[in-house]
Amino acid sequence: MEPPLQATEPKTEIPETQLTPSASLAALLSERLLACVQSFDARSNSFPSMHVSVATLTSLHLQPHFGAAAFAFPVLVGLSCLFTKQHYLVDLPPGAVLGWTVYRIYSWFT
Repeated sequence: MEPPLQATEPKTEIPETQLTPSASLAALLSERLLACVQSFDARSNSFPSMHVSVATLTSLHLQPHFGAAAFAFPVLVGLSCLFTKQHYLVDLPPGAVLGWTVYRIYSWFT
């Protein structure tokens, strides 16, 4: 009797002939790290990007201490959302506006 078929996700094969051993190891580790991150996150994140809104809110709180450099954080988070296919480009600016809006509301009460 044959074992039942199981659905598996296709694996990306990296041709060993094109990569050096260290590059092959780096590719394997980066693929595993990305798979780990995606296992904790929702399969499809929606509009607006809460990743970017929380990063923007955090950077607005840190801006008095770090200056304009604090805004590198939401930019990097936004880029990571795009490169890991967590969000579309259209999701990011509204996320930043939401973070800014929450910061302004917070500022009125403090």
